[in-house]
Amino acid sequence: MKISPKLLIILAVLFWSGNFFLGKIAVQVIPPMTLSFLRWFQAFVLFLPFCLKEIRENHKEMRENWQLFFMLGITGMMGFNVFVYSAVKYTTAINATIINASTPMFTAILALFYLKEKLSMKQGLGIVLAFSGVVWIIIKGNLAKLVEMSFNPGDLIMLLAVGFNALYFIILKLRGNLVHPKILFLGSILGGLVVGLPLLIVESYSNGLSWIAQLELIHYLSLIYFGIFPTILSFLFFNRAVLEIGPIKASIYLNLQIVFTSILGMTFLGERLYVFHLIGGILIVNGVLITNSRNNSTKE
Repeated sequence: MKISPKLLIILAVLFWSGNFFLGKIAVQVIPPMTLSFLRWFQAFVLFLPFCLKEIRENHKEMRENWQLFFMLGITGMMGFNVFVYSAVKYTTAINATIINASTPMFTAILALFYLKEKLSMKQGLGIVLAFSGVVWIIIKGNLAKLVEMSFNPGDLIMLLAVGFNALYFIILKLRGNLVHPKILFLGSILGGLVVGLPLLIVESYSNGLSWIAQLELIHYLSLIYFGIFPTILSFLFFNRAVLEIGPIKASIYLNLQIVFTSILGMTFLGERLYVFHLIGGILIVNGVLITNSRNNSTKE
């Protein structure tokens, strides 16, 4: 039975939304570095058996591109997720998701420097709109906070997560086609785990392991969820959808993440959706659409 690519991408976005929602619950007990490491370790163990054939056929390319795996692991696997889990410890899942929606904007800015892509006036306007939306979310629609430099640390940490994710996409664009897609994903996870292990040891030494005694069923279920749904299944579903309907149409569905996370946050975490969320979200989404509008004439 063939599953609709639109359904696949909706499921992928829903699973990513669950990462923000359950991440806020889990990080109240599990330290962020530990949480990220356990997530990707599970993903590596689960995905490895499906890559044995590709490993045998591409072992030379794996050795030659180990630096690529480290860079992708640091930025996209460990860096992004550690900052996301750190952010939602202090800010709402709704705030984090809306700020995360600005990733294409930051990617476009980095592309100016690393990919030497030209920026049109229309794209510049889109970046300004999207950035205005990010600032509006961070100051909660109160300009006095901007003058007083009074910000929620979680929102600022989420900006770091977005920066790491944008850098991940740039590296992926530059060198991601050098190896088989499965090897790229598995190698990136392994690179992230190698880099993350000493950080995990430092975090465990600093914070201790008393948090283990506080674990409840929801935390164990969340860890299982992190390792399977937003990691492996979202990756497979999203890539399959992109192949069938194209990257432009697929990227539009990513905006549903704001909707899904808002519903989950309000229903289960008691978070509230304010007018500044709506204004900021509208500015970000429209800014991102304008920034990427140059691709609209490209046939998929």
